[in-house]
Amino acid sequence: GKIWNRARNFPLAIEKYKEAIKIDPTFAPAYIEMAELYHRANQDNNALDAIKKYLELNANNPYAHSRYASFLFESKQYIDCIKEIEGIQKKDTSDAYLFRLLGYAYDEVGNKTDTAAYTKGVKAMNKFFQKTQSKDFKYIAEDYKHKGSLLSKTGKDSLGALELQKAIDLDPTKNCELYGDMGKIWMKVKKYDRAIVA
Repeated sequence: GKIWNRARNFPLAIEKYKEAIKIDPTFAPAYIEMAELYHRANQDNNALDAIKKYLELNANNPYAHSRYASFLFESKQYIDCIKEIEGIQKKDTSDAYLFRLLGYAYDEVGNKTDTAAYTKGVKAMNKFFQKTQSKDFKYIAEDYKHKGSLLSKTGKDSLGALELQKAIDLDPTKNCELYGDMGKIWMKVKKYDRAIVA
């Protein structure tokens, strides 16, 4: 399975992992490898099923729990993603990427299910930036986009607009729709000249 994976023959790699599981259904490494392969193939439901099985067999693996949280986020299961990350962080808060993912998830969930979601999201994003600032870390536009969105949703409109501008500056083509969000923010705070520009 690993050889076919390296050769980029993913269907054959999955087939080999399935053969391994037929021989020994408790062989945990096959499940985590299959989860990663399904994830690459954008088969999120299969990836989640495989990693759940892996976690049943190997519940104390922090990496697997982190990957599971990622898969949950990418399959838009934000509430489950938040629960998984918060469970991990009860034991260990050293992983900066989990704070990033937590902030993103809170931004997506919004106040629909958790009245303090946006505030929690801002705290998570601040923690992420705090943990990565001293390193030679390369931020992506999504980091600023979610932070800006969360700041705006918690009443810090001007700060939110500044973060959204950073997202646009990093990737103007992908994030051009953020100008509309910035326009709304500037309208809300009665800075009409900036709203017109946005």
